[in-house]
Amino acid sequence: RPFPHKQIGEILQHLKAVCVLDRSDSFGAYGPLFTEIAASLYNYGGKPRLLNRIYGLGGRDFLPEDALQAIEAVVAAAEGKTDLALKEYLSVRG
Repeated sequence: RPFPHKQIGEILQHLKAVCVLDRSDSFGAYGPLFTEIAASLYNYGGKPRLLNRIYGLGGRDFLPEDALQAIEAVVAAAEGKTDLALKEYLSVRG
C-alpha cells in the first residue's frame, strides 16, 4: 500500500484481456493482486476480461510451462473464448 489504482486502471482499461498472476491465494476469494487490479478497473467503462492464475503454492517454482499456460489463457480470452475459468492454479498436483 498505497496501490496506484488510477494509473493501473488507465493503462489496462483499453485491453481485451488481462491475466493477473498471484503467488498467494486468499481462501474463498481471488488472489490479492487480482483483487487490487479488478478494483482499479471498477470505474472504467471498457473493462478487459480478467483472469487470475495462482502459482508457486507449496514452494513450487514458476515454470516456463506455467507462463505458456497463462499466455494461452489470456490470448483465448482476448479472442472471445468464454468457457475459461476465472481463477486457476498453475503447477498444482492433481
